[in-house]
Amino acid sequence: MEQSLGKKPTYYELFIRNHTKRSDGSFVNEKAKALNDDFIRLREEMSQPEEGSSEPRPVDDNEIFVKNVGGVKKSRLYGIGSEISTYSSIASFSGTSPATGHNHELEDKLQLVQEENKLLRDQFKDLQDQHQKIQEQNQKM
Repeated sequence: MEQSLGKKPTYYELFIRNHTKRSDGSFVNEKAKALNDDFIRLREEMSQPEEGSSEPRPVDDNEIFVKNVGGVKKSRLYGIGSEISTYSSIASFSGTSPATGHNHELEDKLQLVQEENKLLRDQFKDLQDQHQKIQEQNQKM
């Protein structure tokens, strides 16, 4: 595909190639059509001229595509298939996922749970020690 385009294809171009029928150009399923429609809408919204300017804003189709499909998950990007390995820049998009903020929240919660778990384990150990002492005292009586 790179040879036919004369450049490295965007994620969107790969998506179109992988999710349209070669015979008539229609999408292979409704999800693919919906993602395409959403991508086109997002691209149009993001390229609107800034206030006070008549020039459209430059947009990065790869960034828009990553946002559109929900971000990079487990070093995978929905819709582009095995071609992901040809893109070394995929890691740079891992922070653009809409779920990133949610991930930080989850990491914070996990840390709190781990701290609470440690506290509970320490308390349990103390109770076991107290129980052991009481048993030893009862055996002496």
